[in-house]
Amino acid sequence: MGTALYVSRLDAIPIQPGNEAMYAFPPLRMLRTEDYLVPYYEHGPFLEKPPLTWWILAGSYKLFGTTIFAARLPGAMAALVTILVVAVWARRRAGPPAALLTALVLMYSFRFATFTRVFAADAFLTLAVTLAVMALDSAARDPDLPDGRAGVVAGLSLALAFAFKGLIGVVLPLGGVVTGLVLDRRRPERWKRRAPIAAAILLLVVAPWHLAMSRRFGATFWEQFYWRNQVLRGATAAYAHHPPGPSYYFGVLALATFPWFLLLPAVVLHRRAASSSDSAPLGWLLFGFAFLSALRMKREVYIEPLLPAFALLVGEGLGTARVSTRRARWAWAIAGIATAGGVLLWIRMAPTLTSLAGADACAALGVGLFVLSASLLATAAIRRARGGPFLVSVACGLLFIAILTVESRLSRFDPAPHWGRRIRRECGQGCEGLMLKLDFHSLDFYSRIEWREIGSVGDIRSCLTASKSFLVMRSRDEEKLDAQAIPYRVLDRRPWLQESWFQASLRPDVYPLQSLSLVALEPSDRTLPVSRRERGRDRPDGFRYISDPR
Repeated sequence: MGTALYVSRLDAIPIQPGNEAMYAFPPLRMLRTEDYLVPYYEHGPFLEKPPLTWWILAGSYKLFGTTIFAARLPGAMAALVTILVVAVWARRRAGPPAALLTALVLMYSFRFATFTRVFAADAFLTLAVTLAVMALDSAARDPDLPDGRAGVVAGLSLALAFAFKGLIGVVLPLGGVVTGLVLDRRRPERWKRRAPIAAAILLLVVAPWHLAMSRRFGATFWEQFYWRNQVLRGATAAYAHHPPGPSYYFGVLALATFPWFLLLPAVVLHRRAASSSDSAPLGWLLFGFAFLSALRMKREVYIEPLLPAFALLVGEGLGTARVSTRRARWAWAIAGIATAGGVLLWIRMAPTLTSLAGADACAALGVGLFVLSASLLATAAIRRARGGPFLVSVACGLLFIAILTVESRLSRFDPAPHWGRRIRRECGQGCEGLMLKLDFHSLDFYSRIEWREIGSVGDIRSCLTASKSFLVMRSRDEEKLDAQAIPYRVLDRRPWLQESWFQASLRPDVYPLQSLSLVALEPSDRTLPVSRRERGRDRPDGFRYISDPR
C-alpha cells in the first residue's frame, strides 16, 4: 500500500505554482539548449541553488518525456529509498522489529508523502542528509572502521547533501551528529585523522562546480549563492517580510508526523529511563529543530530532513520498549481522541467540500478519519497490542488515499494546465506571458515559456516585447485594462481556489472561489484611436476598442 501511495497517480495533481515550478521548468531549457551548468528561471540565471536536482529531473524528462509523472517520479523514488535506508539503520541499531516500525512511521507520516510529491529538491536533501548522518555517526563512534574509509564515505555523503541545497546539507548532519555525541558525553573516535580526510573529499568534489560557475559569472556567483541565499535568507527578513516566530515548527512537526507525534513524549521518557547509549536520532532532531527555528526564513517543507530522525526515535522506542507500557497506551488514546476531533471538523467542512470535490470524495475523507480514530483507540484499549502500529499504518494509508482523491478532484480549479496547453498550441516559443499580482509559475511548465510578474496594469506597456503576449489576471481587474492604450481580448475565465481546500471548506465566506482570466494582448503599434461613440465596443477581429490616451 505504501509503495502504491508513493508512486501511483503522481500526475493526479497539477504542478504547484511555487517551489515545484522552480524545479520543474529549468530542466526543460537545459535539454533544449544543452547548457547543463546553469539553470535559468524568471528570465535569468538562477544562481541560488546547486544544480544536482535539475540534472536529475532533466534525466527523468529524457527517459520518460516532459510530463508531470517524470517531474515527480525522482522525488518519490528518493522518498522510498530514504525509508529503506532508515529501516536498515534502525535494524543495525535496535533489531528487526524496530526497523519495520521505523519504516512504517516514516512512510505513513502525514506530510512525508505529500512533501516528496511536490518538493523534489527537499526529498533529495532528506535522503542525502540521512546518508550523511549515518556516515558521520559511524565515523565518530566506530573504532574498528578504517580511517580512510570513514573519512571518504563521510566526505562523499556531505558533498551529496551540499549538491542538493547548499550549506544546509552540511550543517544539518554535522550539527546533528555533534549534538548526539554531546548528549551521550562521548568523544568522537580518531577525529583528528578522519575529519581532515572528510573535509578534503568534500572540497575536492564541490570545487569543480565552484570553479566553473566562477569562470562564467565571477564574483556575482559568490554573492548570489553564498551571501544572498545562504546568509541573508536565514539571518534577515529579506525573503520573508513577516517571518513566523520561533515556535512555528512545533505545529508544523506535529501535523507533519500525525498521528505518531503524540507517541514522542512516551518514547523519549522511556529512552531516558533506559539510559540509551546512542542518541544520534535525538541529537539530529534536536539540533535540526533548533537550527531551523532560529532562521528568519521559515517554510513548512524545511522540516522534511528531520522526519527520518523522528521516525527512528518512535520506531526504536515502540520496537524495544514494549507497546503495552502505560505511557504508550495513553499516547495512542490521546491520538485517537484528537482524530475524533478531526471527524467533527469534517462534519463542519462537508457541505462546502462536497460542492468542491464531490460527495464521494468528501465521504471517503470522513471514512478515513473515522477508521484512523478507531484504530488508534483500539490500539490503546487492547493490552499488549503488538499489532497496533500496523493497524494504524493501514488506516493512515486509507486516509492518505482519500486526501489524494480530494486534491485530485480540486485540480479542476487550477487553470494552468488548460491555459498552458492552449498557449503552446497557439504560439510555441514565440510568445510572452505576464501575471498581474499573481505567483502562477506553474504556467512556465505547461506553456514552455517564462512568465513575468508585474505589479500593476501600468507596467504592461513596458513589458510587451513579443509579437504576441498573454496576461493572467483576476477577472475583477479586467476593467482596469480599459484605461491602457493596448487592445486586448479575454480568451477564457476559470474558477480558482487560491487557499487550501481545508481553509476554504472551514470558512467558505472568507476564502471563496475566485475567477481568473486569460487575456490576449497586442503591442502598442497596433493601437487604434477611436471615437467616443466606439469606445468599449468590440472590434471585428475580437479585440476591444480602447480610449485614445490623447
